[in-house]
Amino acid sequence: MLSFTLTPRCSLSFLGNHPSGLAALFARGAASGIAALLLSASSYAFYKWYRLSHVPGPFWTPYSLFKLLSRGRMYEDLPALDRKYGPLVRIGPNIVMYSDPETFGRVVGVRSPYTKGSFYSSVAIPPLVSNVFSVTDAEEHKALRAKLAGGYSGREHGGFEPAIDTIVATFISLIESRYISAPGASRPFDMAKRAQFFSLDVVSAVSHGRPFGFLRRDEDLHGFLADTDMYWPLLALVVCIPGLTGLFSRWPFRLAMPLVDDESGAGAVFGFVRDSVTERLGSGKRGEDMLQSFIDAGMSRYELEQELYVETLAGSDTVATAIRMTLLCLLTSPATYAKLQSELDAAAAAGAISRRAGVPAAVPPATGLMTKVVPPGGDTVQGYELPGGTELAVNIVGLMHRRDIFGEDADVFRPERWLEGGGDGARVRRMVSAVDMVFGGGRNTCPGRTIALIEINKLIPELLRRYDMAIVRPEKPMRLFHGVFWVTNDFFVRFTRRETGQGP
Repeated sequence: MLSFTLTPRCSLSFLGNHPSGLAALFARGAASGIAALLLSASSYAFYKWYRLSHVPGPFWTPYSLFKLLSRGRMYEDLPALDRKYGPLVRIGPNIVMYSDPETFGRVVGVRSPYTKGSFYSSVAIPPLVSNVFSVTDAEEHKALRAKLAGGYSGREHGGFEPAIDTIVATFISLIESRYISAPGASRPFDMAKRAQFFSLDVVSAVSHGRPFGFLRRDEDLHGFLADTDMYWPLLALVVCIPGLTGLFSRWPFRLAMPLVDDESGAGAVFGFVRDSVTERLGSGKRGEDMLQSFIDAGMSRYELEQELYVETLAGSDTVATAIRMTLLCLLTSPATYAKLQSELDAAAAAGAISRRAGVPAAVPPATGLMTKVVPPGGDTVQGYELPGGTELAVNIVGLMHRRDIFGEDADVFRPERWLEGGGDGARVRRMVSAVDMVFGGGRNTCPGRTIALIEINKLIPELLRRYDMAIVRPEKPMRLFHGVFWVTNDFFVRFTRRETGQGP
């Protein structure tokens, strides 16, 4: 490998002795150029700010989004913005954020004139072929969704439950073999890591027929989690801050992206995915999984790899977050925990344990700005005129804390609200409709919604039936950074066997 070292001999210091004074000219020219660039950038930012200055928001709007992302407490900050400024708030020079379900339905509807914003196009993985998340062209997106439909429905390959049941059994086996605590012998189990081990093994099993092996090995294979924990906060800045969007698609910054030939990190796991695609296409053997459905739908090699990469990242991180946060809410709410355990025991005794509707009610949303672009003619949102080209983001956390939907105690973990009034009626239907917005809507509905709910519905009830769980460090149950993406560490849980616990 060639390397180049900048030495004094290669510098421009010789200009200082040139009779024409080129050094001074060079310095003045550079200073003028920098000043012109700063002036241009400032003028553009001011223009963007001015045309949205009628929308309420923090005084230092150009920096408010950066502050939100870098503080790492969006789960607190987003509902606070909603309550301070109302259902429409300006969070950047060209970004406003809404938190009402009516606007959501209008923006994401199948016939909506809104298009995907820069948030989406920034999330493309090398070799930079569009995937179902990042593609912004409506017709291209529609065609790609059609190819994916059969695989995500599960109808073409026997469904998802058999593969997920196998991974749940592996998760239980891991606890039984290494992490059962007893008096005087505590064996802490890091749910932060192993919830994602579980979701990674599930997504690989259902997508290309074989689990990665995170649970079987009980280790962070190739340092995938360590790599993505560092990557997520940086990606959040790049996909959300104007001027940085798309940065990872340009040289030399794209070299920082995971590459399938990497020996460690996310790239090494992507290499496993690529090898699965290559093996399937080369062998001609058919599989009973999503990959086979995608092949049958006519997807190219690059399309196959892209979609499986996205499934691996998005499908594992979001489900793992839902599992962690649901367990955190349950373990810090003893009365709710005990009631749910009792109901699960009764359901098991009655032979009705396969799906438990009460568990997903506890799941906090995964978050993302999911910006859409206001159409060229402009639009009126919450009484405010928005010019064409404005990026409209959804405050999904604020929406999940709306008191007019979930009640005056919307900030309180109280899943019983779903069962009040017999679990029916207009209020419950409105809550259900709001929670469904976590998975997007219209043509941008999350295709993996069914898989995610099966994972949560199977794993959490099984843990509650078999074990009594307790947080090892109640004073600091976990380390959490939330800046669009959730980064969770050190969520240690203690398992003890229940005498009344029942196996599958």
